[in-house]
Amino acid sequence: MVKIRSIAWSLWALAFLLICIPIVFAIISFIYGFIITVPNFLYSFIFWPLDLYPLFGIISYIGAFAWWCFLGGLVLFTIHFLKKVFRKKKYKPIILKKENPIDLSKKKIIIVIPAYNEEETIGSVIKKCKSYTNEIIVVNDGSTDRTEKIAYDLGATVVSFYRNKGLGRAMRAGLREALKQNADIIITIDADGQYLAEEIDSLLDLIRKNAADLVLGSRFLGKIEKMSGIKRLGNKIFSWMVRNVTGLPLKDPNTGFRVIKAELLEVLHLSSSYTYTQEMIIRAVEEGFRVREVPITFKKRNKGKSRLMSDSAEYGIRTSLILFKTFRDYHPIALFGLIGVIILLVGILLGVYNVYESFILRCHLSFGQITLTSLLILTGIQILCTGLLADMFSSKKIRET
Repeated sequence: MVKIRSIAWSLWALAFLLICIPIVFAIISFIYGFIITVPNFLYSFIFWPLDLYPLFGIISYIGAFAWWCFLGGLVLFTIHFLKKVFRKKKYKPIILKKENPIDLSKKKIIIVIPAYNEEETIGSVIKKCKSYTNEIIVVNDGSTDRTEKIAYDLGATVVSFYRNKGLGRAMRAGLREALKQNADIIITIDADGQYLAEEIDSLLDLIRKNAADLVLGSRFLGKIEKMSGIKRLGNKIFSWMVRNVTGLPLKDPNTGFRVIKAELLEVLHLSSSYTYTQEMIIRAVEEGFRVREVPITFKKRNKGKSRLMSDSAEYGIRTSLILFKTFRDYHPIALFGLIGVIILLVGILLGVYNVYESFILRCHLSFGQITLTSLLILTGIQILCTGLLADMFSSKKIRET
């Protein structure tokens, strides 16, 4: 079924590209037609209120000045938005307070390992993890091999799904079970052996010093033995997105090797049924928890192939949706406000030009022009109102979910 799904995603991506090509050409043709072939289009568009002088006299000059102020504000708003999007992000400083160190010997540490058909490596990973704690939870995500039996025989608590449900649901089930067992600190690591269990102590060190609430094992700060070009590119893109949303200089927010304080999970409510990695970080930062990274080694996979993320295209699309949803929950006014303002401004500009065509050029307006202008203005106002309402209820909603 994985191959069929991959073909489906590829066909959708191809269809999207084929649709985008004529749209781009249409936009270019529209701009060329209006700016190049229509004589003095820009001049007429900018100075049209002056043409009303025979009718309104000096009032037309006041109208022209108001029109220029509006256009100038629109240009400056656009420049400001582009600078905000493309300028280098000013990252939030990491403030290290002198805190009392944590005695980990008095804390209950539980390791959560999601696994799907990892019979060749799961045993070795569990044995190495036992150097740190005997409390190990393996989430068997519908494996059809001996993964479940090996984990059970080695003394791990096994949570099994009857069918494969994906990394996000597997991890949520494991974290939920760890909280049920009254864990104080939870460590997550993959079952394929690419993350080194021997490096758990370097992640725990920040928890021990009470310098972080969520510690990420960063592959890009450490050493990567092998990673495909597609995965590198995907990690770079999503790392950039998370950095811009959180304001933290994170290099590897997609890592599955992390240490989490239990109180962080008790506050956060992860909603993703597919990927939890980015959502956990963004929500943790928004709720005021301390997120840090330490360098780790990412080993070459010697046995089998990656199964937790079988389809890069699907992972990318779903991760983008998770980032969008999380940003929507915490910054609704910024998201809806930006979209609403852009649509509203386009509608106003089109409406002003329609007035110019009708009263100055004496052109007959079509029903489509009037309808499009009305829809754009009403849609922009509606989205702005939605953003205001969402902003009013976002804080309450986040804490009640």
